Amino acid sequence: MFGSMSMNMRLLGEYLKVIGGSGCLNSLVYARGCRQDFDSWEKLGASGWGYNDVLPYFKKSENNTNARYAATSSHHQGGPMTVSDTAPVTKLPTVVMDAVRELGYKEKDINDGEMLGFMRAQTTVSQDGRRHHTANAFLHPAENRKNLTIRANSVACKILFDGLRAVGVKYRSRFTDTEVYANKEIILCAGTIASSQLLMLSGVGPRNHLENLGISVIADLPVGKNLQDHLILVPMRISGPETLPPEWLSSVGVEAVGFIKTGTDPDPKWPDIQLHCQIGYYHRGPNENRFLNFSEMFAKPLQHDISFEERAKKSGLALMVMICRPKSVGEIRLRTTNPFDHPIIDPQYLSHPSDVRTMIEGCRFSKKMTETKAFKKYGAEAEYYNFPNCSHPFDSDGYWEYVVRHASTSVYHTVGTCKMGAVNDPTAVVDSSLRGCASLSSGVIENICLEYG
Repeated sequence: MFGSMSMNMRLLGEYLKVIGGSGCLNSLVYARGCRQDFDSWEKLGASGWGYNDVLPYFKKSENNTNARYAATSSHHQGGPMTVSDTAPVTKLPTVVMDAVRELGYKEKDINDGEMLGFMRAQTTVSQDGRRHHTANAFLHPAENRKNLTIRANSVACKILFDGLRAVGVKYRSRFTDTEVYANKEIILCAGTIASSQLLMLSGVGPRNHLENLGISVIADLPVGKNLQDHLILVPMRISGPETLPPEWLSSVGVEAVGFIKTGTDPDPKWPDIQLHCQIGYYHRGPNENRFLNFSEMFAKPLQHDISFEERAKKSGLALMVMICRPKSVGEIRLRTTNPFDHPIIDPQYLSHPSDVRTMIEGCRFSKKMTETKAFKKYGAEAEYYNFPNCSHPFDSDGYWEYVVRHASTSVYHTVGTCKMGAVNDPTAVVDSSLRGCASLSSGVIENICLEYG
């Protein structure tokens, strides 16, 4: 569970135990990040991580099935990771594009380095309709190599060191502990939460914290600090004239996506809000304040527990507001020295006032979208929260802050707990080569090294 003193709620956290990692879940929207994201990391000491440096690798990995995009200098065909247009299930993408044009935004490719604008969503879905993630794009094609062994149903418990050199890993499989040793290096890729937990259990982390738990310190580094996450919010319930067709059950849900600039950040080209425009249906039970009932949306339809007639009565669409670059920073700490005990996750959501302000502006932009000629012509009607304990008048800053603090949730995009930076950066865990800043001879690969600006 994620706890947050700034939101007065606890959110459900996730460990994903599947080959392929977290790319196996969520909506699979293909969004690389904008030029400013990468260039800012480079300016902070992450040499070789500027936008022009990473673009060739994005292109190399991509097999974009949209011929128009593939013909540009930003995309490529023939790579192992399939990127495809989302097959529209409703008229929502057309309505969204007409609406945002009224508000001054363009329909464009958000993955060309300049993200401000909206597009009909592209996702990592293969041409046969299957989710395409790191396992089936990269790992499975190589799984028969003689120098590759995949151990499923196993948990890494500790990284083994010889001085400052990582030489092996201790893991448990079927109640048996096994140690394996490397000829060259150890590469850690266990996710934002588990990677930081494993490093601390192995003696790499904040000295005081580790010593309080009786763990011998190998390297005093700020592992677990700098935790950041994307909060997402459904600011209003929107009903529309269309009912969800059977194809919805096999779609990713998100039909259009866009990035806007709210004005709370000085850089005019660096978006701070992402909008997921998706179809779904709404909870109509006793708790009317829980607009999107995710348990019904995703669990029951897969079990076919809800008839299409029932679903039609609840059909709607959502303009989901997500903050791109939160300034609120939390941390992960060990609860115990047992690798099977969940760590303490303290995200400190909305602890920075700028995040609240940004989310409020994102909600207001969504409201403006529902008031456009395009949405009115479509027949969409917005219904807003009516929290019984909210004393602020509708559409005031106080009202929207109350909504933001009581209706937001995590979208499971945690990053930052092994921050990448210059070797002399006291907040960094790894350098630009993803090796430990304390001369540790081990590598960490994944988004835990990055941050949201």
